[in-house]
Amino acid sequence: MKKISALFALAAMVFGTQFAQADVKAPLWNCAVSFNVEGGGLKVIVGSFALEGQGKISCMDVAGNTEEIPVYVTVGGRPLSLGIGAGHLQLVGLATGIGLAGQPSDLLGTYVVAGVRGAIFLGGGADVALHATHRSITVNASIQAVSGLGLNAGIDRLTIERL
Repeated sequence: MKKISALFALAAMVFGTQFAQADVKAPLWNCAVSFNVEGGGLKVIVGSFALEGQGKISCMDVAGNTEEIPVYVTVGGRPLSLGIGAGHLQLVGLATGIGLAGQPSDLLGTYVVAGVRGAIFLGGGADVALHATHRSITVNASIQAVSGLGLNAGIDRLTIERL
């Protein structure tokens, strides 16, 4: 009986080690998007208020592997949407959230975003964004430091593209 128990213990150690060393696959990524966008316009439901700039998606999986993707970010710009905006703003921000994505590049694409941001020389902003495709679904929140003179609030489109 002791020999059988020892054999099971040895088998558990050998096979357990093999499974523990296997590569960890998606969707176990922790990602954040940092960005610096600038723009403005005039909009009261109809019009144009757009912010554009660059950023990066930075991710780490549970095994400690990292990946960074340089991106181009566009917020707004549609001629008709539920929102108001006036002035010129520059935003520096960070977004993170929860969701499932097979790989960091699945976070590229179009989001629906709701938020508010404004500044009289200095200010702040916050957004909530939803991204859903056949490969990923995420809900993100962002905070921003804002400079300039203006206000932008509403529901619009956010696009994140690879540079």
